[in-house]
Formats: sequence, C-alpha cells, structure tokens
Amino acid sequence: MKGDATGDLYSTLRWARSGATLTYSFGGLTPGEHRVDLGFSDPWTTASRAARITLDGQVVETARPFGADSSSAYTATVGADGVLRVEIAKAAGPDIQVSFLMVSGGPAALAAQTIAFTAPTGATAGGDAIALTATATSGLPVSFQASGACTVTGTRLSPTSAGVCTITATQAGDGEFAPAESITRTFRVQAAVLDDFARRGSAVGGSWTGDTAATAYRLAAGTLRPYQGGALLRPEVLGATQEASVTLTKVSRTAQSVGLVLKAQSARTVDRGAITVTYDARTKAITTTAIATDGTRTAYPAIPVRLLPGDVLTARYTADDTVEIQLGDDLVGTRELSDADAARFHDATGRVGVWTQGALLTVLDDVRGGTTID
Repeated sequence: MKGDATGDLYSTLRWARSGATLTYSFGGLTPGEHRVDLGFSDPWTTASRAARITLDGQVVETARPFGADSSSAYTATVGADGVLRVEIAKAAGPDIQVSFLMVSGGPAALAAQTIAFTAPTGATAGGDAIALTATATSGLPVSFQASGACTVTGTRLSPTSAGVCTITATQAGDGEFAPAESITRTFRVQAAVLDDFARRGSAVGGSWTGDTAATAYRLAAGTLRPYQGGALLRPEVLGATQEASVTLTKVSRTAQSVGLVLKAQSARTVDRGAITVTYDARTKAITTTAIATDGTRTAYPAIPVRLLPGDVLTARYTADDTVEIQLGDDLVGTRELSDADAARFHDATGRVGVWTQGALLTVLDDVRGGTTID
C-alpha cells in the first residue's frame, strides 16, 4: 500500500476477494509502542461491511464498520524482533477493503554504548582489595560481577585465593542508551607469600619442616641459601589443586637441582609421595618428577629453558592432572601425568615447598604457595 499527497483514495485502496484476509507485515521497527492508523472509507457505502482487526495476534476490533469517510487509530506493542503484523479480515457483509494503513511513532531508537575495561594486575590471595576501573561511552556507571578466586563488592575486587579470577563488566543502559555488550576479563591471582625470609638469624625456623638444619639451609640478608639442600616443606596441607613459586635471586651455574615441591604427602621428606619441578643449570632445563609413596620416581621429559637472576618460577597442579610450569607471567610448559600418577595424585592433598640439590651459591627468596581455584 503506497500513496502520496497528489493521490486520491484509489491510489491507496486495497481490497480482498472471496472472503480473503488482507495481511501486512512491517519490519525494522523499534521495540515498544507504535501507533497504527487504518482507513475504512467505503466509496460504495455498504452499510453491512465490517472487518475484524488483529495486531500481532491480538484482536483489537471484532466488527469495525466501514463508512464514507472513516478511520481508526490503534496502539500496538512491537516485540524484540522489530516486526508488526496487521490483519484485516472479513467480519460481515461484502469483502473488506482498506483505504490506507500507516504505522508511526514508537520509542526513539536507543543509542549504542561500549565498555572499556582492563583487567587488574598484581592481585595476591588474601591481599589488599583492588579498585576496578571501567568506563562506558555513555558515561553511565559500570557494574562488576566476579567468579573464581575473587569476589567483588561495588568496584572493589578482593582476591580470595590463588587461581583464576573472572570479572565481567556490564552496563544495563537507560532511557537513552541501549545495554552495552558485556566485557569479561580473566587473570590469575598469585598465591600469598609464605616466607620472605626477612628476619634475623640464620636458622630457617619453625615455620618449615623437612631439611631445616643449618647444614641444609641458612638465612642471610633476607634470603634463603641452600647448602646441602634437600626438601624444605611447609607444614600446612593444601588442597588437591595447588601451586608454589620461588624467586630465583641467583642460580649457581653448576646447580644440579633447584625448584619446587607440590603435593608432598609427608611433612619430612618427598620420598613418601610428591611432585618436584626443578631446574638444572648445567643442562638449562626444567624437569617434572612424580614420586610414588614407595620412593619410585618418574621423570617426565625436560623443558629446555634458561633461568635468569630475578626470575620467578611457579609450579601448579591443575584439576586435569597437569603440571604447569611458569616463569614470571609466561607459561613455559606443561606436563600431563600418566594414568598411574594421575590416579595417585588427582585427589591427593599435600604440602608445598622448596627442593635443592648441589646448589651451593644459589640464592632464593619469597616462597609463595596456596590452594588454587580455577
């Protein structure tokens, strides 16, 4: 149906035959209320002619009569699909006709908006809350939701444990702006520092178990110095998914084994079940070793990598029985455990710690560790 100001009734008039229904569909409309104007002029003036009017499946008139100069206005609500369907069906008398049909008005289209949100950095389990910052191009405030190793209150992020934190930024819109597409950022919360060794005296102290004698390890200038080395373990038992890290202030060029312990089943030794992730400075490679409760060792293929002074080595046991090895923020390799080792360690809790052997002149600092949430 189409007409203009120069036309007349017959340029827009549409009629049905043999009792048919006139059906029109309008697309691309803004969701919300619209005005629908229908013309019921009848140049043949048939008093018995009447129509049933349906807007998007809702009958708004059951028997609308026609006249010499007649029209009606209705209100229709357009849904999210932006489509309005109009049906004019015969209700009585001769076949129906429509002199004009016009859809107008409706809510103004909402302006689009976007969110800019950068993931926070430096989150530490149990550490200070972090202020989240995100902006919407609309200028409206942004809301945050959290899952995993963190919680959110308002715009303050609280890292609750080591692991993966997922933050979603949303803006619901208002009468002027449409809802923004949500932005999700995922980042890792590092484990809390278990020992920074910043204390007086050379003894390792009671917060450690295993090889704590002065012949094994000593403290100096706020750092840990291996001598004979061995397993230096934390007494607390962590969950089945866990991680540990250590800062390698200096690694002797001849160090045979420097690294971390995961899932130690004994508070004294790794020989009753544990996983070690250790660096050999001579071969410049990191090896993951699974140790059974009878002391049997399974060494997995080494990962070639060179550690530099100041590097932070992290070892992580995940829920899918994979050991992740990380240097700083970079994942340098993974080792999937065999079925036998996975069966042994999958549900096992255990202790974390440090392992060294033949590492005289090596200097370690800031041992971190904790149960992880991924």
